[in-house]
Amino acid sequence: MAVSQVKDDDLHEVIGEDANSMAVIMNHISGNLRSRFTNFLTEDGEKSWRKRDEEFDEKLENRTILLERWNEVVENPV
Repeated sequence: MAVSQVKDDDLHEVIGEDANSMAVIMNHISGNLRSRFTNFLTEDGEKSWRKRDEEFDEKLENRTILLERWNEVVENPV
């Protein structure tokens, strides 16, 4: 996985004025996948419980927390 090649300090680095850090992108994709695939056969993709805007807040979470959230969605699609 590409994230394993990135130093801990670089997970939250923002390159460019209109960019997001790798950590923010991971949080956003995780939230999107969780929302879209929860009850995907019976409900609309965007869920009321999702806080999409908060996914773009830089939380300075460590690698372990980021990977737990990422792996939860990737390894156990709902």
